Amino acid sequence: MGGAAFEPRPRFSRSRRRQGGPRDGRRSNARFWAENSRWVDRRAEPRPRIAEPRPLLALRGRCRRVTLDDKRATTQQLLRGGADIYTLNTVRKHLSAIKGGWLAARTRGACHTLVISDVVGDDVSVIASGPTVADASTFADALALLQRFGGEGAYPAAAVARLRRGVAGGVPDTPKPGDARLAASTTTVVGSRRDAMAGAAQEAASLGYHVVRIDDAVIGEARTTAVAHLRAVIARASSAGRPACIVSSGETTVHVTGHGRGGRNQEFALAAAAAGLSADHALSDNNAYAFFDALGDLIHTGPTGTNVGDLQVILLA
Repeated sequence: MGGAAFEPRPRFSRSRRRQGGPRDGRRSNARFWAENSRWVDRRAEPRPRIAEPRPLLALRGRCRRVTLDDKRATTQQLLRGGADIYTLNTVRKHLSAIKGGWLAARTRGACHTLVISDVVGDDVSVIASGPTVADASTFADALALLQRFGGEGAYPAAAVARLRRGVAGGVPDTPKPGDARLAASTTTVVGSRRDAMAGAAQEAASLGYHVVRIDDAVIGEARTTAVAHLRAVIARASSAGRPACIVSSGETTVHVTGHGRGGRNQEFALAAAAAGLSADHALSDNNAYAFFDALGDLIHTGPTGTNVGDLQVILLA
C-alpha cells in the first residue's frame, strides 16, 4: 500500500502474560522478553511505517542551509532580469537536492517519468529542472548566470554560498550524462505547447474560422518579439480566408524595469497592439495589467491546472 509496511501486532491477553511472565516458573522472565522483544519494541512505533526514510533525511540535510525563501528570491531576481527557463533551471538545479537528476540517483528502484512540457524544445533535462534526468550544467555555469543577471550581491547569501562551495568542490555536482545511477531512469513527454496549439486550432475551426498555425516557437523579449511576430502573422494570413484565427506558441521573457503589474503575455499583447493606443508609458512601467483593465479588455481564465508555455491567438475579421 504505497510503500507502507504493515505487520500484524500480537495480542497479549492477561492469561498469556501470566503464563510467560515472571510468576510462571515454566519460563524465565529473561527468556520471555528475549523471545517477544521484537513485538514490544514496535508497539510504540506509529503505523503505517514508511519504508526507507533515510534518503529523505539525506535530502533535507544537504539543502538545509538554502531555504525555500532563498530559492524564491533567487528565482524572482532572475525573472526580473529577463532570464529564460534554461537559465532559471540551471540555477535551480544547483540549489536543490532533488532536481538535476538527484531524485533518480537517490532512488533504489527504476524511475519512469511522465512530463508535461513548458519548455521550448522539450528538453527533458530542463522541464521541471529534470529531477530524474542527467544534467550537463555545472555549479560554475549557475554562478556565472547570477553574475550575468544582476551580480552576486542581488541574490540571497545562502544561495551564492552554496554555488561557490559547489565550484570549489565542497558540494557534489548534479549527476552527469552516463551516470550509472540513472541507468534505470526513463522520461516521456506526454503534453506540450504543440498539443495546446492543436486543441486551439481544432476549436477555432469548429467555430468557422480559417486557421493559420505557426509552428515556429515565439521566444525573446516580449515587447520586441510581439512587433516582429505581428508583422509575420499579417504576412502569413494575407491569403487566408476571413474570419481568420492565427495560432502560435512559445515562451517570451520580460526585463522588468518598471513597477507595474502584468506578465509576459499581457506585455506581449500590449506591445503588439500599441500602435495608436498611447501605450508607451504602460510598456515602460511594465504595467500592461492596468492598461487593459481600464479598457475592460483583461481576460480572466482562472487556474488552468497545467502549463505548456504561452499560447498566442490572433483573430482577424
